[in-house]
Amino acid sequence: MARDTSDHTSIGSIGDLTDYLAKGCKPEADFRIGTEHEKFGFFRDS
Repeated sequence: MARDTSDHTSIGSIGDLTDYLAKGCKPEADFRIGTEHEKFGFFRDS
């Protein structure tokens, strides 16, 4: 979930966490097939 947020409400239970994560899910009708990749920055000298 790479979204900016201004909601600083504390997560008080596992249910709060799962509800928060579920809000970021897209509807199944919008699913597509594709690749996912991560980019990691690093220092070559160290």
